[in-house]
Amino acid sequence: MDTLSLARYEVQGNDFLIAFVNEDELGSLDRALDSRGVGRADLARAICDRASGAGVEAGYRYTSGADGFIVGVDRNPRRCVRMHLLNSDGSFAETSGNGLACLAQAAFDAGLVTSGRVEFESDAGQQFCDIGESSVTRTSNPSNEAVDASRFVGVEMPAVAADRPVISDDLAARIQDELQDDLLHFGTGDVGNPHLVLALRHPVDEIRTAVLGSAYESHFSDGINVEFIWVSEAAGTSVEGPRIAMSVWERGAGLTYSCGTGSVVAATLAHGWGMTGCGTSVHMETAHTQAPFAYVVRTGDVPQLRVIAERIETDISFELDSIEG
Repeated sequence: MDTLSLARYEVQGNDFLIAFVNEDELGSLDRALDSRGVGRADLARAICDRASGAGVEAGYRYTSGADGFIVGVDRNPRRCVRMHLLNSDGSFAETSGNGLACLAQAAFDAGLVTSGRVEFESDAGQQFCDIGESSVTRTSNPSNEAVDASRFVGVEMPAVAADRPVISDDLAARIQDELQDDLLHFGTGDVGNPHLVLALRHPVDEIRTAVLGSAYESHFSDGINVEFIWVSEAAGTSVEGPRIAMSVWERGAGLTYSCGTGSVVAATLAHGWGMTGCGTSVHMETAHTQAPFAYVVRTGDVPQLRVIAERIETDISFELDSIEG
């Protein structure tokens, strides 16, 4: 295997490069990488590089690269796809709400799965996606609005395991010292990958998100995703209560437009903290200055993230010889 075929999909500004292989092809890929003295982490870094990675779509916000690299392993005849996810820095990620939505839509477009409720496997365990009957391309839906409901992907997430991982006394003291009166609540939650959520009185810009997010992540040996949230004044109030805005520092990727699993954890904790009213549907908006996106998260025993996965680019060829170890 000398060339890898890829497609680029996006959910809420969070994009992924996806390769579909079967079990034999996955083995061939690993052997091809090994013969070149590199591994999947090197491949992910090369593919996802924003300056020289895969992809050439004109008019997209990025010429090349992505926030993450997904290998989708076709488990035919089970009609199931397993997700192996690497962040743009080559590090491993157990799961991703946005990434799974992109994989589900790409698998449907490739004819590997049907519409409806479909099982997927990730390194966080078994997950299900509710796939619509049609797909969306960037050119057909540039505003990401007013899209027929049949085009949505619903990603079922595990129930949020609160207070996991444990926040150390040193980190708790640092958060309280640095955020002081602006801090309302903070806590952790796990949905197959870990998150630290900090609820504030005022918005946090991208620079502060990066500075504080990377600093707080450093307190966790395995890394952690960090979400800053606050009640949004711009978006007003929905029938379920105030909308929540969010700014994200994602382990392995840094600043990202959005985070699906982070939205689920943040919405669940915000609901528990009384920030969102008494409803079970939490309206989240991302706070990235270039691209505000909106999520609706169903909290409860089986949280669900409902999003649109857009097809950005297909038939991307990436030469393995271009990887530098």
